[in-house]
Amino acid sequence: MSVVVETYNNDGRLQYTAAQPPYVFKGRVEVGQNAGTLLSSQAVIEDFSAPQHNPRIEGFSVGVPAGTRVVAITGNKYPVGINMQSNTLYATGIASGSCSIFCFGDYSATPVTSGPVFDLFAPDGTLLFDLRARPMKVVGQGTSPIAVPSGRVWAALVANYDLYTVASGNNPRRYAYTYITGPGTNGTSVGLFAQNNEVRKDNSGAEDYPRRTGSFTAIDVTGL
Repeated sequence: MSVVVETYNNDGRLQYTAAQPPYVFKGRVEVGQNAGTLLSSQAVIEDFSAPQHNPRIEGFSVGVPAGTRVVAITGNKYPVGINMQSNTLYATGIASGSCSIFCFGDYSATPVTSGPVFDLFAPDGTLLFDLRARPMKVVGQGTSPIAVPSGRVWAALVANYDLYTVASGNNPRRYAYTYITGPGTNGTSVGLFAQNNEVRKDNSGAEDYPRRTGSFTAIDVTGL
């Protein structure tokens, strides 16, 4: 018979279960300014009087630790289109911004044989958790930025991007402004913030598109 270890908060909510262990911290990656290739705007190609992306955005890639499943972001690069393939993360973000990427995934380690030991194993012998693991700590969810308490560092894990289009001007010089928000921090708040204002020429007559409200999960990354 297998044994399931569970811990609960004071209010009775399940805090940890060995039957479904939480993701743990795998590592941190820094992405600086001008880390990739600038993306051009369709409007500039068709009509030189139209501006490019404002602010300018870039496509970039960066290596992440093996076993990374999800990432939480701080900083003002506000990446969107996050995609991970073979331990490489691909995204687009503000070229003049920077960010820290906190990587989380399944725990993988060799059991310790000396000193303080607290190990949890799956029935097949796989190590699920020990005192070295730093579980992902979820502190909130929302669609609007959340104020971060003094002395803490929170990062945003995106669930859905905020996306909408607004038309402007008259034919034949009509443009569609596409707004996208990406995860990150702004001052003392964490959430989704404006990443891309793409101007796209549309001689057929651009139209407004309904707003798809983004959502995110706030992760406490203090000390990571």
